[in-house]
Amino acid sequence: MSLLSVRDLRLSFGGLTVVNGVSFDLEPAEILAVIGPNGAGKTSAFNCVTGVYRPQRGSVTVDGRPITGLPPSRIAGLGLARTFQNLRLFPAMSAEDNVRAGLHRATRQALWDVLLHTPRYRRSERESLEQARHWLDVAGYEGDPGQPAGTLPYGEQRRVELARALAAGPRVLLLDEPAAGLNHAERSGLVRLIREVRSTGVAVLMIEHDMGLVLELADRVAVLDRGRKIADGPPDEIRTDQAVIDAYLGDADAAA
Repeated sequence: MSLLSVRDLRLSFGGLTVVNGVSFDLEPAEILAVIGPNGAGKTSAFNCVTGVYRPQRGSVTVDGRPITGLPPSRIAGLGLARTFQNLRLFPAMSAEDNVRAGLHRATRQALWDVLLHTPRYRRSERESLEQARHWLDVAGYEGDPGQPAGTLPYGEQRRVELARALAAGPRVLLLDEPAAGLNHAERSGLVRLIREVRSTGVAVLMIEHDMGLVLELADRVAVLDRGRKIADGPPDEIRTDQAVIDAYLGDADAAA
């Protein structure tokens, strides 16, 4: 049984079908990259998996358990965490507090403790702060943990969002355009981090336009075009697939 199984997803808005019969599986510690031209349905498929959208047809299961139609909070509780193409941080909150938001599953505080600031509350707050700073370090964040996230450079904001996703303790990490806007050094750090995450047994499902990064990282590549999956296989096989070249890559040599 696959860790994550997606079967025959279909999503339409009005008369426009944006995901049409998409299926794929994801195994523990596997990196699957989903590629395709703009408007191919990649992020919409992600949104169906994570509960942002409810598909009109199809199913999503985790360890065989149906999660289709569950709210995002329930799905996150089953071990799926994600980042977004457009950053979704709390700009007025500090970097560390943004990451602490990802720790809510592991934080258990009674209302009485919160209201009275009991020793148990203070201990819990101290531990969550230590964990938040740990995950910022893991994500390669180099700024001030107390700095408001909205004032950080773009690359550092990316790291904060990634740290928040990792802090949730995911079994499946979904990354939507994780390399977008990163410089060469930041991209290299991202590659190292994703490999480290995979080495712990976490599966990674990512949307990415950087074909160099996809070929470097992915165990398998699924290609979408106009809402349909047109190819699925190892990177070396995908880069020479004529249907993929025609729809997306344009030139197999350019994708090397």
